[in-house]
Amino acid sequence: MKMQQEEAKQRRAQSNRESARRSRLRKQQYIAQLESKLNAQSVRMTRLSDEIGSKDAIIQTMKEATGIYVDDRCTDHNLLRNQFLSDVCEYAKGFTDVPQTLIAELVNARGY
Repeated sequence: MKMQQEEAKQRRAQSNRESARRSRLRKQQYIAQLESKLNAQSVRMTRLSDEIGSKDAIIQTMKEATGIYVDDRCTDHNLLRNQFLSDVCEYAKGFTDVPQTLIAELVNARGY
């Protein structure tokens, strides 16, 4: 009888160790997934930040080239920004030395 109790105790201990091992493995996999998602989001954020910087640089270049400026203090900034981009696109179409890709970028930035 004592031998059976000892064997049952050892089986439970072994089962508990296996369960703990599986739990640690699941935790490691979960952490690896989170790290992977974090890295992907970080790359995405960097790409989006670069894209925004690129579009801002294009807009700034067009502002300087055309002399058209928008007052950033205006409360309806998006409306003015879109109007500005529309005006710049129309203005830039008249110049042969303005790359069409630049105008296309501006059109895309405005979203029309």
